Amino acid sequence: MSNSLTRNDEQQALDISKVWGKGPHIFKGVLKNNVFEPTDFFNALVATANAMSNGLPEPYGRANVNGRLAATHEIPLFFPEPTTATFQQYETQVEKSFSKQEYSIILDRVDVALPQMRTRVSPLLHHLFDQVGYPVRGIHSCIYAGNYGSTPFGIHMDDCHVLMASSIGSKKMAFWPRSYFEGRTDCLVPGSMAHISQQADKFINDAEVFELKPNDLLYWPPGYWHVGMSDSGKFHASLSVGIYHQGDAAEVFRKYVPLPPVAPPNSGHRALDSLDLSGLHMEKAEHYTPKVPERFGTLWDDLRSHLNVEHAAQVAFTSHALSMLTSAGFGPLEKLHIPPVTPEVSIDVNAGHGVQWAQIGNLAVVSANGLAFTFHSYANEVIALLSKIKQQGQVKVSDLLDRVPAERQADLWAFMINGRMVAPGSL
Repeated sequence: MSNSLTRNDEQQALDISKVWGKGPHIFKGVLKNNVFEPTDFFNALVATANAMSNGLPEPYGRANVNGRLAATHEIPLFFPEPTTATFQQYETQVEKSFSKQEYSIILDRVDVALPQMRTRVSPLLHHLFDQVGYPVRGIHSCIYAGNYGSTPFGIHMDDCHVLMASSIGSKKMAFWPRSYFEGRTDCLVPGSMAHISQQADKFINDAEVFELKPNDLLYWPPGYWHVGMSDSGKFHASLSVGIYHQGDAAEVFRKYVPLPPVAPPNSGHRALDSLDLSGLHMEKAEHYTPKVPERFGTLWDDLRSHLNVEHAAQVAFTSHALSMLTSAGFGPLEKLHIPPVTPEVSIDVNAGHGVQWAQIGNLAVVSANGLAFTFHSYANEVIALLSKIKQQGQVKVSDLLDRVPAERQADLWAFMINGRMVAPGSL
């Protein structure tokens, strides 16, 4: 199976750009390959089950039974049993577990579980983003699967552009413009402005409905009410690529400003003895000068030192932009185990395709597959080495390590490993 998704990725991207933001549109029969195969879906289930059982944040899954969230005891029934080794066996397993019931499985951040799917979709996305711009907030990829007759959480709308393709079976997607439910507070889920409380069939006559079959590609912009439907009763699965094209400058700022992390309340992630402030007592005498706690002052000074670095704003924004560019908006790949530093190995010449850089003064901001690293000196030398890699030349890990202080070499090594700049077989 080749990596190309459509019959002509560049032309298809141009066609999508022409309807970008204008309304739902289906491109019939344009896919040369499925975005994933049944075997891929099964492997994604296994990867998601392993990640969730090990407490990893992604990939992760959600499940519904008869329109409600699956109960705790039902969740394991959605993951492959030890004796289930193929998609066909899995389909039999869930049909047996939920006989005569509607069920759905949603696999979130599926690009982490299926890197080959990400590879297959990325060329089309790069061509599209050349036309409309790269997403500010990135991409969220999901697989929606099951035998459900209607999306379990009903009619809703999102703040992202969406590309959708069905790889197993077919389904329909119904759309209503934002204005359709304006002022109809009786239809909204209490506390939400983006979910409708009533069943889709009540409004279906006013909807624009598309039938999505394998080899079709569906697009819709943010702000459209939508719901997925199927009347076959058979298992179906489709990929949804949510493109968060717009974002808040504050979101990007928070991503790169080193604010101290805050543990969620009652999470158990913070020991009692780490809570270093208690009972603010203020003297009421005139001319009282309160003392600043040592850790508060240290955190403040550390933040100020980062913000006062030369070109700090340019470096932060450029790092974010390059991370979107080198990952087609998906963000970093799955983190790998970091082996001991091996200076003598060569950078993978194929890594050049996923590496981009920018020079800001004597700084070099380098991005690889959604990650970013800043060289604070030797910018010209670093860029010359990266250019050599692009031209299939040999560059050793030590050549880059020598361009950073000793205390940053471990961070640079981790960047090269997780950015896939070093081939696993070379270690």
